[in-house]
Amino acid sequence: MSVPDPVQCPGCGDGSAITCLGKRHAVYPAGCVMLIGLPFAILHQSSAPILYRCGKCGKEFGIRGALARICLIILITIGLAIVWGITAALT
Repeated sequence: MSVPDPVQCPGCGDGSAITCLGKRHAVYPAGCVMLIGLPFAILHQSSAPILYRCGKCGKEFGIRGALARICLIILITIGLAIVWGITAALT
């Protein structure tokens, strides 16, 4: 995988020796998809950061792109809606 230009290591600040490691979980477990549903699993997988490793200091770090941030906001909104719905039903 190629590394986008502006990626720099948060540890040492070097941007020349960055390698892309991909997603932490490249394949989503089928059991989780059956439990939480396909749309939610797609949102969860899309919100995960892409992992990188610095060749200079060895630090591993993740970066979320714009789409991953939007998916994360959607997941948080869904979670808050669920909590609000449960709270409203109990009162």
